[in-house]
Amino acid sequence: MMRATGCGFFSPVVWLLAVLPLVMAAAEGRPESEAAHAAISQSQVYPDQVSPAQVDRLVRQLGHSSFVERQKASRELKQIGIPAKAALEAALAHPDAEVRFRARRILVSVLELDFQVKLEAFLADPDGRSDTDLAGWPRYRALVGGDPAARRLFAEMQRAEHDLLAAAATAPLMAGELLEARCHQLQQQAQFPNPAGEQVALGSIASFLFVAGQEDVPITQQAGAFLNSFSHQQAIQQAMSEVERAGLLKKLLGAWVRRDFRNDPMASYQNLMLALRYGLKDGIEPALDMVQAPGTPPQMLQYAVLALGKLGSREHVADLEPLLQNETVCANQEVDDQEVQTQVRDVALAALVRLTGQQAREYGFLRAQDNAMILFNTPSFGFADPSQREAALKKWRDWSQAQPDGR
Repeated sequence: MMRATGCGFFSPVVWLLAVLPLVMAAAEGRPESEAAHAAISQSQVYPDQVSPAQVDRLVRQLGHSSFVERQKASRELKQIGIPAKAALEAALAHPDAEVRFRARRILVSVLELDFQVKLEAFLADPDGRSDTDLAGWPRYRALVGGDPAARRLFAEMQRAEHDLLAAAATAPLMAGELLEARCHQLQQQAQFPNPAGEQVALGSIASFLFVAGQEDVPITQQAGAFLNSFSHQQAIQQAMSEVERAGLLKKLLGAWVRRDFRNDPMASYQNLMLALRYGLKDGIEPALDMVQAPGTPPQMLQYAVLALGKLGSREHVADLEPLLQNETVCANQEVDDQEVQTQVRDVALAALVRLTGQQAREYGFLRAQDNAMILFNTPSFGFADPSQREAALKKWRDWSQAQPDGR
């Protein structure tokens, strides 16, 4: 697994120059830099008394003609740690290539060390009495909450995907590219599982959902497909069965499901299926978009109808009633030597009956089969005789007109 090597409080330029090369190296299967490894082994105590002049002198020494002096300066700057951060950032634009190269490697190490210290402090403060500047925390707390359980999940996310969380907080456009690269890397790893049978870790999946739910992070179709695939993996399914984590993950999933994909019907459909699988009311918005959009393919439209029937309420009756005119065929099957046809309007009628608390059998749906995930099996709501369908639709019209509110 790629180690985190970033920090949420530095600039997008520093992230691009200092962190992205390491991330992409890991994504290509190359070993991480020794600088990132060295950070963990160093002391986690920053010097209290370090003068700016001392730091500037050491930065200049990175370009010394003597290799020994350059190495000595590198070691001392690593030991100084965060007090050298600003000077190291400035050195990324130094005219001497050797200074730029060494400054970048040291900065990665320094930022990694600072991240580890901040994460330890975060974990030691389960009640959130102290502020934290871990990347993404303000948005995460607003979305998920800040109780001890939420903090534990956030720490797990930070350990797994700190670079990605840092990018999303400071450089959303870059975060979209990094998200796809990480998903692709983990997808490849999943094709060759290790002997322990480990799959994608929950911390990674939760981080991907959190970042993808951020509207200013661009998501490609490929990244979206990866996300939906990961959202069905064992790690998240198991966590969904845990009282402590289920609610947290549903909020992360909900933000992803709610993203506006009206120009990408397949993405809307995939997210709708996630909403149905995990019972997320956030699926109502994309379902309404698909129901109201002209030309939604019937195979997708039927699931939008089912989502409103399962996740919606009586207030969505008006959204479904226009579909009672839609004669598009969803399914055909043979039952007792008869062809049974299911049309969009049949599925809409079944959803309307459910939303209004009526019984499907009263509308001639004698073979109705419930489905825990998608509400019911649509082929079981078809008709062999068109006159049966017309009778069912008339019954709905009569019932609707008899209601005080017109439905």
